Amino acid sequence: MVLPNGQSVPAGLRSWQAGGPPIPPGSLVVVPQDPSPYETWGFIRNLTSVLGQLSISSAALAVIARQAK
Repeated sequence: MVLPNGQSVPAGLRSWQAGGPPIPPGSLVVVPQDPSPYETWGFIRNLTSVLGQLSISSAALAVIARQAK
């Protein structure tokens, strides 16, 4: 966000967070045209979630297999 005095500051809003900092009149909100750097983080988050679920499932199967013997 670019303030009317020319100072550049981050907006500080996250995921539709209500009650963020007030935006003064005359400010310019800058939105990046290429969101690809942010898509990488989403992919990494999804990948780690799947890997975590796989590890929990494999641990549960190992316990079940041990009890079956």
